[in-house]
Amino acid sequence: MKNITFPMGLGQRFTKKDDLYPIIYYEQIEALLESPQARPKENALWFLPSSYSGSWARDYAVQRELGQFWFLTADIDEGSPTQDFLIGCVESALGDVSMLVYSSSSSSAEMMKWRVLVPLCEPLSGHEWAAAQRAYFDRLEQESLILDRALERTGQPIFLPNVPPDKRDESGKPIFYQSRNIKGARYGLS
Repeated sequence: MKNITFPMGLGQRFTKKDDLYPIIYYEQIEALLESPQARPKENALWFLPSSYSGSWARDYAVQRELGQFWFLTADIDEGSPTQDFLIGCVESALGDVSMLVYSSSSSSAEMMKWRVLVPLCEPLSGHEWAAAQRAYFDRLEQESLILDRALERTGQPIFLPNVPPDKRDESGKPIFYQSRNIKGARYGLS
């Protein structure tokens, strides 16, 4: 995934209509996995799993037509699965694939919430990706996961690894944060 860029923004309300979106590289996403940002959620960085970063990148219809999607994604905010259980579910659904797994900004030891990014070998068009996401979610739900199906929408932002300041101790260390960068037998899913 070298040299592939993804549109990103700052906070849920960030949108552009007259300029290209800022971009982030896959390697930068991997780096955030190890060292998550420390921002309040309303100012946290997010990205779209598509390489289309034109001025209407957050528009679902535009991404469906112009987007080239490089990840299957999942957002698990209910059920509090452990990281190992979640990874096992993804492997049961997709096989021994590479994935980035990280706890969300509102996660805690008592209520674990997750984001999962599975890189693809080749990009999917917006139409193909939406269908692939639905099928992926169906498989994960068969494994007893409860998913936020908003990520079936082509313009839905995915917050990057973040532990807000109020979820850190006095020294700035996260009170709760877990992540894994798994290099599966199949680096990119086809």
